[in-house]
Amino acid sequence: MSWPKASKELLHQNHSSKGNEMNRLIPVFLISAFLTSHAFAVDLPDCEVEQYDYPAMSQANAWIGMRVVETIPPSTVAHAILRGQKTQPGLDVDVRERSESSLRKLASKLFDDLYRRTGPCEKWGRLAEEVEVAGLSIVTKEGDIYFVDVLQRVGESDPSAFVVRGAGFTLRMPVVQSGKE
Repeated sequence: MSWPKASKELLHQNHSSKGNEMNRLIPVFLISAFLTSHAFAVDLPDCEVEQYDYPAMSQANAWIGMRVVETIPPSTVAHAILRGQKTQPGLDVDVRERSESSLRKLASKLFDDLYRRTGPCEKWGRLAEEVEVAGLSIVTKEGDIYFVDVLQRVGESDPSAFVVRGAGFTLRMPVVQSGKE
């Protein structure tokens, strides 16, 4: 069997078509090599992983059924701060225009309501008909900070419950009408 004689033109055509394919594939290889090396060379962003504070969460479970006086005794409170009050339609004076003495009276009233009119602690829950009307921050002498949301039923003027948030837990303290519990 003899090999056919190859002409120079036929060899040149085969060689040039393979060269064109290689010339087209070289940029693809370069781009993929660049992207691959860049993907491994880029530093990943720092991320912080938070872990649950199980002792604080178990503290909330231990508080269920207790009163505020037992959980945060008034003698341990260093500061009670009115964080804010939501503007309510129908008020004669805008909240931002109130005097400092009226804000202090409001903060004292809310603090007194929290300690005198609330029932036992419950697991957290806000009712559908409740809105947040004010917020207190309670700082203890030990340095613990508790955020208290004052809830009110729509259409009523007195607080219906307080929601206390601490380090890793949230509890609800409903307002008990006088004579009920």
